[in-house]
Amino acid sequence: FTPYGVTFKLGYFGQYMIAYGLGTVAYLDNALMRMPNTFGYICMAAAVVWYTVGWVILAAITGILQASKGNKVAALQTGFGYIIGGLRPHAFYMAFLEESFAVLWSVGLLVCAREKVNITPNKVGAILIGAAYAVYIIHPFVLTCYGRAFEAVPIHDIAKMVIVALLLNITTWPLGAALKAIPYADTVL
Repeated sequence: FTPYGVTFKLGYFGQYMIAYGLGTVAYLDNALMRMPNTFGYICMAAAVVWYTVGWVILAAITGILQASKGNKVAALQTGFGYIIGGLRPHAFYMAFLEESFAVLWSVGLLVCAREKVNITPNKVGAILIGAAYAVYIIHPFVLTCYGRAFEAVPIHDIAKMVIVALLLNITTWPLGAALKAIPYADTVL
């Protein structure tokens, strides 16, 4: 199901719910500050290895499933459309691969950021940090609007992605800060 070009991948939904719960527990337990540096660096290294090996496994699974259906086309020639979405075992594996990579990589990045760039923000930085949750809530809507606006523009997709990413960052942070400035909005945002 694709409302306005945004693909809903069923395989990700359960993982998002679990990740949200684990993130809440980690926050309440102050897990990031108690995590040793070595663990973060190990997570980054594991993420790189897992992602590389995981895609090889995914290609093999896709090839085996295709071959079992009588399709002799090589796994990498079937295209990524075959593994994205749907109630297929390899679609769930891909969702697990991407989400587990994201968790490992995020833990590593958080530890690196904690150790290397964790500074006291200035006034503007404090406003933007306060607006982070508002940005998290509104960014899918703004992203969809920009995506639809640039859909028909005759430039390369990578150029569109870069332009949309820049516009998204330039507009969502001030918009999030403005939403946060609305009276009583800070109780929700």
